[in-house]
Amino acid sequence: GENGLTPTMTGQFMVELIPDLEGLCEIHCKELLSLDSSNMQPEDWAVIAKAVFAAVEVFDGVVITHGTDTMGYPAAALSFMLQHLTTPLVLTGSQLPIGDPNTDGKRNILDAFRTAADGRLKGVYLVFDHTIIRGVNARKVCSRNFHAFESLNRPAEGVIRNGEVCLSAA
Repeated sequence: GENGLTPTMTGQFMVELIPDLEGLCEIHCKELLSLDSSNMQPEDWAVIAKAVFAAVEVFDGVVITHGTDTMGYPAAALSFMLQHLTTPLVLTGSQLPIGDPNTDGKRNILDAFRTAADGRLKGVYLVFDHTIIRGVNARKVCSRNFHAFESLNRPAEGVIRNGEVCLSAA
């Protein structure tokens, strides 16, 4: 459209596309914003922060799907807005749409839920291409391959290997 891509897929539909999520944890979906990530503004990050703040009163972790063009910005902003978060907030997205046969979206969402359900991390993280990055250190470095994000000025917090969350030694 005129204002970029307009996401139309619901969270529940995405969850249904990923059978490996079944049994991992209890999932409740909430549609928050349906914007092209390149059109998001700081006011939208505040909407996300308020929703997360309310959600962590009820849930043990939160996963947010987000467009990758600007995902590093809200990951950093939410890290500061939610500094004392006692549960994990995990942002993820995909380089290819989830409906594409070669999508990375399904495994990124699965890895994000694995990370959120693991119970060892607190705070804001970005999970992408099997890598767990602190939100404040996440930076998009490539728009073409699946290893699109790296951790700046700090090693990644961990990886997801063979379906297991493996945290780096502190």
